[in-house]
Amino acid sequence: MINSRQNRITGLIFSKDRALQVQAAIESFFLYCQDRGRIRLRVLYKASNQLHRGQYERLKEKFRDVSFVEEEDFKKQVLAVVAGCEYVLFLVDDNLFVGDFSLVDAVLSLQNNADAIGFSLRLGRNTTYCYARNAEQHVPAFQGAEGRVLKYDWTLGEHDF
Repeated sequence: MINSRQNRITGLIFSKDRALQVQAAIESFFLYCQDRGRIRLRVLYKASNQLHRGQYERLKEKFRDVSFVEEEDFKKQVLAVVAGCEYVLFLVDDNLFVGDFSLVDAVLSLQNNADAIGFSLRLGRNTTYCYARNAEQHVPAFQGAEGRVLKYDWTLGEHDF
């Protein structure tokens, strides 16, 4: 059974001067998240000039159910957003969702695996290259959990893992 705290899920998207990428992230999230009503999405953005600020202002009009907060004090604002949330989905502005997923499944997996420190919607058997380091990476030994969920020991992983 899913406990009542599951409704306390926040999604926090970090962005700087990339309103178009934020738009794609939000639209792909809404397209593929099967239970998007369980999360409150927020965008913490930084605009280096008026052009970028205006682009974020247009997104505020387009996505009225998403909260946009301009960054003033990063640490203070992040802590304020996550305060009182049982679960937080951290995203960056260039995240794109490409397949169906359920927040309920992720939360249930975390609840059923007390030793888990997090849940990734992007790491899997196909993550054999680390673009940030321009390097091949070994996929850790996975154990099957429930459904399509894989479990691994992050302390033994390299690069993205």
